[in-house]
Amino acid sequence: MIKRGNKYQWLNEARKVDFIPWAPGQPNHGDPPVCISMNYFGNSKWTDDSCHSGEFFLCEKFPVDCSFEPDGFVCRKNCTSKCKERPNYVVCDDRTGNCWEGCADGYLGVKCDTPCNKTYYGFNCAFNCSTNCGGDEGLCDYESGNCTSGCNRGFMFEDTKCNSECPNGTYGLNCTKRCSPFCGGPGQYCKKDYGECLAGCVGGYTGDQCLT
Repeated sequence: MIKRGNKYQWLNEARKVDFIPWAPGQPNHGDPPVCISMNYFGNSKWTDDSCHSGEFFLCEKFPVDCSFEPDGFVCRKNCTSKCKERPNYVVCDDRTGNCWEGCADGYLGVKCDTPCNKTYYGFNCAFNCSTNCGGDEGLCDYESGNCTSGCNRGFMFEDTKCNSECPNGTYGLNCTKRCSPFCGGPGQYCKKDYGECLAGCVGGYTGDQCLT
C-alpha cells in the first residue's frame, strides 16, 4: 500500500483504502512516497515507512477470531511456546496459530502441540532414544533425548543418554558394583551387565562371579 498525495491506495489498483488500523502515533512519516507496513514488534497495527524496504503483506479484513475492544482488535491466544523461536520475530500465523518456522525439539504438527511418540526425540522427532535407556519401554525425554528411567545394566547415566559403558572393573545398574577380586586374567574383568568373570576364576574359586 502506498500514499499518493493525501490518499492511500493499494499498489496494484487505484481503489481507495477504507481499512487502516493505525498504530498509536501513526502515520508520522511525512510526505509521500510512503508505504505501509505492519508493526510486528508491537500490536500488529499499521505504521508508515519508507518504500525502500521489503515487508510482509497487509490484510484489508479484520483478524479472524479476534475480538473488538475500544483500542482496536485484540487476539487473545498466544503462539504455542513450542513454535521454533526466531529472535525478534513473530513465530506463528496471527490468524491460524500455525508455527512459521517449524517446531522446537520434541514436537510435531502445524501448531507444534504434538509431542514425539514414545522412543523418538529431537527436531522433527527424527532421532531414536538410545537402546541403552532403562525401564520397560526404554523411553527418553522427547525434547532432549535424556533417558527418563536411567540406563540398562552396564551403562553409565553420567551422560544422561546412556551411551557410555561401565568402566572396566565395574558392572550393574549405574556401574556401582565392582567385579569380583577373584576373577581371572590380568585385569580381573567381568561382564558389565551382571558381573560374570570374563577369564574364569583364580585358583580355588568357582561360579560365574568366582565367589564360591
